[in-house]
Amino acid sequence: MPSNMNEAATVRRFPTKLYCRCGNCGHTGTVSTYINTSPKLVCSKCGCRNPHVGGRDFLRGWANRRRGR
Repeated sequence: MPSNMNEAATVRRFPTKLYCRCGNCGHTGTVSTYINTSPKLVCSKCGCRNPHVGGRDFLRGWANRRRGR
């Protein structure tokens, strides 16, 4: 049993990987972020600030690391 209460309350946080596509030019890319934050996404090709998030954690290895397996 941990002697310090902070040690017992420590939670490991893992980022999630979002797959995004630009609404203007169709440029695709990925971003690594935490679930509880909302990143300000900007297209690196045209500078558009209106991305479409297509999905997250498609890669099995990335998803397993996030789940702690």
